[in-house]
Amino acid sequence: MTDKPDGRRRPISDADVAKMRDMRAGGASDREIGLAFGIGPRAANKRCRRANVPSGLGKCPGNDREKAWTEAERAIVIAAGYDFTVAGLMQRLPGRTDRSIHAMRVRLTKKKLITKPDSIAGHSRAMRSKRALIERAPTPPRVKASAPKPPQAGKSKPRPIHAKPTINPPRAIVAPLPPEPAPRVLPPGTEILIRRPWPVIKQMALGIGVIMTGMHDLDRFNRRRAELKMPPVYITWQGGKG
Repeated sequence: MTDKPDGRRRPISDADVAKMRDMRAGGASDREIGLAFGIGPRAANKRCRRANVPSGLGKCPGNDREKAWTEAERAIVIAAGYDFTVAGLMQRLPGRTDRSIHAMRVRLTKKKLITKPDSIAGHSRAMRSKRALIERAPTPPRVKASAPKPPQAGKSKPRPIHAKPTINPPRAIVAPLPPEPAPRVLPPGTEILIRRPWPVIKQMALGIGVIMTGMHDLDRFNRRRAELKMPPVYITWQGGKG
């Protein structure tokens, strides 16, 4: 049975109130009561308050807040102080969780029964902000840049900081082509063999208006040279491509 099936609260029956009182007397938590009625722990807590059923000391079973702290346990926490961690105090206080031990130590610190050393002080945000205001070094005043000194007589003018880039960068110097062989009178059927590296052949082709994209253009280059009555040129293979 839910409290709000259609937007309105249903009255809680006497049987449900008796059941909740019996479960609460047996130490049941809000979650256990909610599971018994098919609702959540928050809805179970609200139903218990509507029925005037005393609420549980803890939200979940086994919480150490149901068990009051004894004087002997407080004495152990006071004697240990901050020399032991929470995990070390858990070994000396069986049955207590780390959160409950930390809360007890904080309460004893506020009551000034335990003194927090300076080495671990400053964990809260307010203490860190206060320490930062004290330990912060003063900001040094800004120093204005002095005016540039006038150029002295007899010295060259200073080079401008932002120099304009040159519009026409210097071109690479290309090595001159080797001279053509002198014309000779040869018997018919003979041929003058001119061998040049591949980069030199590309330069020679540009000189007569032929663009060489690969070695397959060598025949076109030689045909153009034949039109100009020039001897053919071949590639030098001993030195590679140049």
